[in-house]
Amino acid sequence: MTASAGEAHDGAGRWGLAGPVLAVLLTAAVGGFLAGVALGEGERGVRQGLFVAGAFVLLGAGA
Repeated sequence: MTASAGEAHDGAGRWGLAGPVLAVLLTAAVGGFLAGVALGEGERGVRQGLFVAGAFVLLGAGA
């Protein structure tokens, strides 16, 4: 195996990790939004859902 082939393989591993990470962040966003909407009422629930979704995404990204 040449050095360039090994480097290409390492790069492919990073891109292969992006899918699961994005899936976790998307799940956190949707879960946070639904939790926020369930706690709020009407228009306030949507704003609260977006706020909670943002907090969940930040926590998920930090983890």
